[in-house]
Amino acid sequence: MINAAARHMLSIPSVGVGQDFLHAMQGVPYAEVRRAIDEAFREGTITQADEFTVEEVATGEPSYLRLTCHPLRTETDGRVRSVLVVVENVTAAVRMRRLTEKNLRLEEANRDLGQINEDLQAAHEESLVNTEEAQASAEEVETLNEELQATNEELETLNEELQATVEELNTTNDDLQARATELQELAQSREEERQSTEAARRRAEDLVEQLQSERSRLEAILTNISDAVLAVGTNGQVLFSNQVLLDSFGEHTGEEQGQLGSTEVLDESGEKLPSKSTPSSRAARGESFAMRFAVGGQDGALRRFEARGRPIEGDGVTGGVLVIREVMDGQD
Repeated sequence: MINAAARHMLSIPSVGVGQDFLHAMQGVPYAEVRRAIDEAFREGTITQADEFTVEEVATGEPSYLRLTCHPLRTETDGRVRSVLVVVENVTAAVRMRRLTEKNLRLEEANRDLGQINEDLQAAHEESLVNTEEAQASAEEVETLNEELQATNEELETLNEELQATVEELNTTNDDLQARATELQELAQSREEERQSTEAARRRAEDLVEQLQSERSRLEAILTNISDAVLAVGTNGQVLFSNQVLLDSFGEHTGEEQGQLGSTEVLDESGEKLPSKSTPSSRAARGESFAMRFAVGGQDGALRRFEARGRPIEGDGVTGGVLVIREVMDGQD
């Protein structure tokens, strides 16, 4: 027999005596329920089928049921003569369990999002620091360029003074030959001029030594900074390049067309840049610029770089200095 509550939960309209109720149930996993009943008969222990879903006839909403099989024994020999199947509606418990699992997954996702947000914030701060370092490097290069320009002007002035001194010496020599009677006076005058020339020569040597020291200091700075540095003349001739440039792009000879060293220069979409638009060509023309470009990596992916150019100014524009830094994805 089966009571009304069980018929309602299992959607069984009616079951006659001796009828197989397993075939009358709708939406019930037959094999699982049959296994639980057979095991209760065979082992004589309480068994339980896994919870399953049925559809409410009135609402159409899913309900979750669980069947527990209790063996009933005879009083005489203790053998299992029948099995009592208890049907429980565990919808509330299942929904609560699944809601708890969803909440746990949401909490885990929220923690992951928090960690991702912290990582993004740290990456943004690192990007700001890198940008400030790049700006500081560009300003330092520009300052050094101005110092070199000032030193060059001082050397030109000293050269003019030396030329004037030579002219004065020539004039004095002519006067000595023409005025033999004034030899003593001319000798004294020549000694004074010689002393003046010696002082000028010493000043010139000091300035040359200072220029060499400034050049050595500049080369040491450009060699050891983390950015790639290239200085070129207006004809494309390489005036200076550091190890970072060699490691990143290969040796740059100045004869490349559309390349930086041995590396083909691309725009940010991966298309080849015209030769006149490459960073080295723009630097050779003495342009002040900032641009981004890309090169193909060994794995086929694009590597992106930012280039900043400043002119080398002496007697007009004599070339340009190029500072190149690799830009990672997500950096501005």
